[in-house]
Amino acid sequence: MHKTVIAFAIAGLAAAPAFADSNVTIYGSVDYGYAIRNGDSGLGKACSGTGGATTKSGCPKGEFASGVSVPNRLGFKGSEDLGNGTKVIFELEAGFLADDGTNSIPGAGGVVPGTGPVFRRHSWVGLTGEWGTVLGGRVDGARYGVAGRYDPFEQGGVANMASLQGHVTRGDNAIAYVTPNIEGLYAVLAYTPSLIGQERAYNSGDIRDWIIQPNYVQGPLSVTLNYEHLTVHNSPVDAKINAYTAGVSYDFGVAKVSGLYDHVKTDLNGTCNSATSPGFGGGMHCDENSWLVGVVVPVTENDKIRASWVDFDDRSPAQDSCRKWGIGAQHYLSKRTNFYLDYAQITQRDNGHCTIGLTPTAGSDDAGGASNQVGVGTRGYDLGIVHRF
Repeated sequence: MHKTVIAFAIAGLAAAPAFADSNVTIYGSVDYGYAIRNGDSGLGKACSGTGGATTKSGCPKGEFASGVSVPNRLGFKGSEDLGNGTKVIFELEAGFLADDGTNSIPGAGGVVPGTGPVFRRHSWVGLTGEWGTVLGGRVDGARYGVAGRYDPFEQGGVANMASLQGHVTRGDNAIAYVTPNIEGLYAVLAYTPSLIGQERAYNSGDIRDWIIQPNYVQGPLSVTLNYEHLTVHNSPVDAKINAYTAGVSYDFGVAKVSGLYDHVKTDLNGTCNSATSPGFGGGMHCDENSWLVGVVVPVTENDKIRASWVDFDDRSPAQDSCRKWGIGAQHYLSKRTNFYLDYAQITQRDNGHCTIGLTPTAGSDDAGGASNQVGVGTRGYDLGIVHRF
């Protein structure tokens, strides 16, 4: 049975960075902090104690962690002016852990390439001009990118939304087109013949993903719609996944309010049962709905308070549903450097066993199978510092 895969390539394209002519820019971020997670998730975990390893529900964990609020990265981007308004653009971006210096992005199937592939965050090349932008390579997941854009906690920290949903955080072998921006309206059209990993022999089992994402960004208003359709090529598993995501935010000045709705539905040979179909499209992606309401309030010129409420509704027979709320503060020492402090708490619903994940990566489909049960506990605190360069 194929690995469960949901998601959905190609988001960072919608906010492609500007490039200087015939220039290469080095950029990145370094985040380092401390996190505590505890609380009973209802999952039996092996905890080491004075009497040896015993199975308990809700083993606590305190750790110095890297990339908690903002994922650590080191990147290179640049362009060459070809004339007539057209440029070649490229981006290579690596993820790393500041606490031990290793690669932070796993390979296909969850293998961490400590000495292997380097540019696991982004690696693409393309052309851009008045007609739009086209590029190919490894890019952000589209559904994953929408979640990060409208979540006040983006894609990190104890309060992030995406670790409850299950995502493909990066899409391999992608080709994408971004339309010109006309009065704030633009769209991303993308396709990959093999979403996770290289194409297989005869393309058997390759996960194909078609994406359309219209966006409207004008002044204080931002709206994004994202639709994705996934299939398995040349496979006896007749699996199809449809994912629908909508996000909106409005900045009132005194507060920026955001909302997000996400629905994922799988048809696996005419049905989907998480108990009997744990492969592609099974598990938590059989039939799930997610809601988010968030707010960011600027208190002073250097201080912000952010908060969110998330509802994750698993409509499969597993009924692994839960709710999560979070609150946090940021203090900026400069435009590029800030402290952060966050708290989050999960309340289980139905047969839920959701856990607190510091980032969505560990429980992602590209890490071996989507799950919101790979974190720790139901309560979490984090604090640290992040610098961007």
